[in-house]
Amino acid sequence: MTLCLGVAACGGGGGSTNTGTNSNAAQPPAQITSTPVPSVIIDAEGDSLIWGLETINGTQIQTPNSAPVVLQADLQSQLGAQISVRVDNRAMPGATTEDSLYAVMPYYAQTFSARIASAPGQIVLADYAVNDSRVRTTDEYDTDLTQWVANIRAAGKTPVLEEPNPVCAPDVPNLDAYVSIMRTVAQTQNVMLIEQYDYIRSLPNWQSMLTDCIHPNDALYAIKAQREAWALAPVVLSLIN
Repeated sequence: MTLCLGVAACGGGGGSTNTGTNSNAAQPPAQITSTPVPSVIIDAEGDSLIWGLETINGTQIQTPNSAPVVLQADLQSQLGAQISVRVDNRAMPGATTEDSLYAVMPYYAQTFSARIASAPGQIVLADYAVNDSRVRTTDEYDTDLTQWVANIRAAGKTPVLEEPNPVCAPDVPNLDAYVSIMRTVAQTQNVMLIEQYDYIRSLPNWQSMLTDCIHPNDALYAIKAQREAWALAPVVLSLIN
């Protein structure tokens, strides 16, 4: 913030031709100007792993410490006062990439291309895979994810893909194959990929950090958000430089 002071005072002495400074003259108020802080908004899309679902004593809830919430705090802490960062949680529990693309109810009322065109985010993050692995073939998922990336770029925004955390639920037996497809799409489309799957699987007793063998507890959501922040901080900075 720059403080600008403007002081001007002059007066005459009883009709004399002499002039001088009048110390009693009123001074104008200080004028304060400020430079707006640049702002970057991240649009977090995905299923319940982005939304922040946890199963507590058999009841599904949305934790107040979801990955998008922690991501925003982590990024703001990293980047400091030089920039304002906001993360909008637009995830829908139960949704697939196909649901997002084509406005499949009850999840979405607008197609993804329409939604993303009106959304304020400059960066669009997606974590879709678990539900896709249940209802979409690997070829269909490949097509869906490629189209998702294309829609974001058509809107002039930056796409980012994020791997899901591993799961131990028996009704999600083939998640490895869908993570592999996400990696291939990221490589072929030259899209940033936030790697979570293998890292979390390397943690001792990672299954204990899942509240229902799919959805993380707060500690694991925090780990995921920290890795998101590390990856996204340079992208955020690139948008203001």
